[in-house]
Amino acid sequence: MSKFKISQNYMETEKQKHPALEKKYDRKGIVVGSNKTTNIGHFISKKLTEDGFSIKELSKSLIDISKDNLTIEGDEDALILSNGYTHIDWIENFPEDEMMRVINDTFVASIKASRQFINETINSKHKKYIVFIGSMAYNHVLNGSSVYCAAKAGIAHFSKCLAWELAPKGYNILTIHPCNTENTPMTDATINGLMKFREINRKEAELYWGSILPKKEWLQPDEIGDLVSYFLSGKADYMSGGQIELAGGQR
Repeated sequence: MSKFKISQNYMETEKQKHPALEKKYDRKGIVVGSNKTTNIGHFISKKLTEDGFSIKELSKSLIDISKDNLTIEGDEDALILSNGYTHIDWIENFPEDEMMRVINDTFVASIKASRQFINETINSKHKKYIVFIGSMAYNHVLNGSSVYCAAKAGIAHFSKCLAWELAPKGYNILTIHPCNTENTPMTDATINGLMKFREINRKEAELYWGSILPKKEWLQPDEIGDLVSYFLSGKADYMSGGQIELAGGQR
C-alpha cells in the first residue's frame, strides 16, 4: 500500500463539473510533488487536466519516494517529477541530515521513481514521457547551495542518459530548468535560507533574489505547466534528452 497521500483526482472533479468532458480524458499521468496549491507540480496538474489528462497527484515528504512505494498501474502515459528540497549553508557548516535530505529528495527520489515508472510501463505499446523539473541551479555557482546545485546537475545528466538508453523503448525524456519562480514553496524556502545565510531581512532577500533576473520579474509557474503540456502533446518528441531553460535571459 502506498504511503503517499493521493490528493483528489482532478479528472473526477472536472467530469463532475462538466459531464460532457467525460470522453475527453483518455490519457493518464502522475505528478509527484504537488502537495500545495502553490507548488509547481500543482500548476502542472491543473494544466494537464485542462488538456485532457487524468492526473494522479502524489504528495508526501518526498523522501518516501526513495523507499520505492510509488504506486503505478502500468497504463500511465507520463510521469512528471517536481520534487526537491533545499538548504542553504556554507559547506563546512552544512548539517549532514540536511545534506542527505537535499540529495535524497532532489536526486535519489527522482531516480528511484523513474525506475519504478519504467519497470511498470516498459511493456506498454504507447509512447511514454518522463519530465523532470530541474532548476537553473544545475549549471550555476550559488554560494551556500553547493549540495542543491550538485543534485540538480545530477538530474540533468541522468535525464540525458535515460533519453539515450530508453529511446528505442518508446520513452521521451525532458528536463525543464526554471529560474526564480514566483510564489512557490521552493522560492519561499530559498528566501528564508538567504535571510539566515546573508543575515538580511526578508525584503532584502527578495530584492537580492529578484535582482539576478534580467527581466526583473519572476517566472510564473503557469509557464512551466504550458511547456510540460506541449512536450506531452507528442508534437516535440525530438526534444527528448533536452535541457530546456526557462531563464528569462539568465546565464
